[in-house]
Amino acid sequence: VIFSARLAVREINAAGGIDGTRVALVALDDRADAALARDAAASLIIDPDVVAVVGHWDAATTAVVAPQYAAAGLPFFPLAGAEARYPETVLPVEFVERYTAVTPFDEQPGPYAAVTYDTFQFLWAAMRRAAEKDGVNRAGLQAVWGSVEYAGMAGQLAAPPVKQE
Repeated sequence: VIFSARLAVREINAAGGIDGTRVALVALDDRADAALARDAAASLIIDPDVVAVVGHWDAATTAVVAPQYAAAGLPFFPLAGAEARYPETVLPVEFVERYTAVTPFDEQPGPYAAVTYDTFQFLWAAMRRAAEKDGVNRAGLQAVWGSVEYAGMAGQLAAPPVKQE
């Protein structure tokens, strides 16, 4: 997961970022623990530079944090259950080469590599659309979130719109 995310961030920044602004990755590990997930979500929510969240891979932690993100108006692309929604596929050789180039020991991509990478591509598409309208911020992303789709290695990705609670 982390190497796919890093690859996606490295590539978008090499291409000039989003609307000329570099993207930063904040990676937190909740260890599938509800209390840690709650704390991680709180730390992301209070940082105004965090404009979207990709993750939580565990259904229980996703259930805990989704209402927090919704209440904060923070777009959230949950990946719990991704292995069922986006089954592992044969990865293009070019992707595998780019992936192994960002790993310390030439690790091969695992079952979550494609969906993680594709989810970040979805995020870049949403950020580009937001940049054209209201700007790349939580409100701007929230306005376009439900209308963005991305067809990638893992298939068609679309996120539900963010709802205020």
